[in-house]
Amino acid sequence: MRLNDFQPFLLTASHCINTQAAAASVEARFDYHTISCNGAENPEVILVNGSNLIATNSDTDFSLLLLHKQPSGERVFLGWDTKAAEDDEILHSVHHPAGSTQKYTRHQNRINPVNLCSGSPTDKFYYTRTQAGQASGGSSGGLLIKTNGKVTGQLQSTCIGTGYNPCNYSTYYHTWGRFDKSYSDNDLQYWLADGGSAVSISISDQNLDFSETTTGYNDTMTIKITNDGLITQHLNLQITSIDITGINSFEFSAHPQGDLYMSPGGSGFID
Repeated sequence: MRLNDFQPFLLTASHCINTQAAAASVEARFDYHTISCNGAENPEVILVNGSNLIATNSDTDFSLLLLHKQPSGERVFLGWDTKAAEDDEILHSVHHPAGSTQKYTRHQNRINPVNLCSGSPTDKFYYTRTQAGQASGGSSGGLLIKTNGKVTGQLQSTCIGTGYNPCNYSTYYHTWGRFDKSYSDNDLQYWLADGGSAVSISISDQNLDFSETTTGYNDTMTIKITNDGLITQHLNLQITSIDITGINSFEFSAHPQGDLYMSPGGSGFID
């Protein structure tokens, strides 16, 4: 998250989603886990449909999406760490292999891997040895997290060595796009720290003429609020409170239609 604005950014892999059409089709699942070890799926999974593609770059295989909505319930927003992970540092990941329920893996960063894979140079990608757990197809884009709880990369692929055996951790690495490089070299700093993205707003009928109303009755007029932002350049607009001030303000009240959370191009209404 960016400081204090609580925009629902989602970091994933560029090879998974790299066009606005793909981003618009995203179905993000929250609380998608089992209710016990190897047990039934949590029946209260929360879905958020649709997102905007904010930034993408194959150089470090990242895409930054902006979900159209924040998921309901109490949520924790992750920060990020622009300091590179150190050699042998223990790192963590939560992901959903093959689209299944939430899984966890623990990794050890290796600055000098025994073998390298084409397209994944160490100046742009981390190489890790798995210490516990297992990833598979569909885990791509899963975040790599430091012990301080901050993002340091996202999963690219498995780098297979001689005698590959998915149950033998020493026969492969996982490669991760380095967040520190995505941040400084490939657009993320502009969006996350420099305020490159902003909210654009327009309000219809800013001057409402109620004319005369019979004592004891009321009239309702509606104000339309639009997030005029462009899909690839602006943030979601959220209105959390409405204040009425001025002469005889006690004679008026305001009632939002819905939650007034608008992605770029979206509108909301206040009665």
